[in-house]
Amino acid sequence: MKKLITIPLLFSCIIPICFANNSIGFDSVADALSSLKEKQGTSFRTYSGWTVVNYTEDNYFVLWSFTPKSHAAHPSAIKRVLIENGNRFFINSSTLCQAEQQACEQLKTQIRNSNNDIYKVMDGDLSG
Repeated sequence: MKKLITIPLLFSCIIPICFANNSIGFDSVADALSSLKEKQGTSFRTYSGWTVVNYTEDNYFVLWSFTPKSHAAHPSAIKRVLIENGNRFFINSSTLCQAEQQACEQLKTQIRNSNNDIYKVMDGDLSG
C-alpha cells in the first residue's frame, strides 16, 4: 500500500492543516465506508450521529468521520492522518463531499475549526 501522505502535500500547507480534494482513495463516500467495514483492525463508533472509524497504519493514526444523514454536507467523508514531524504533530485532512458546494465549503470550515481545537489541546491550551 502507498504511504498515506506525500512530502509535497506537507510543504504546501501554510498552516499545519492540510486539505486535499478527494484524496481519500475512494470514488464515493459509500465505497469508503464499505471498504473500512472490511478492513482488519478498525474501530467503529457513533458520536453525535457521525460514524467515526479509527485504526493505525504504517505507524500513523488514521481517523475517518462520516456525516450523519441529517448533516447539510451529507454524504461526506473526512480522513485525518496524524503525522509526527520532529517534536510537532500535523493533521493531514482529506475530504470527499458529495453534497452541494456551499455545504461542502461549510464542512471544510467546520473541519478546519475542529483541527485547530485539536492543535490547541496538543499544545496544552485547554481553555477551549
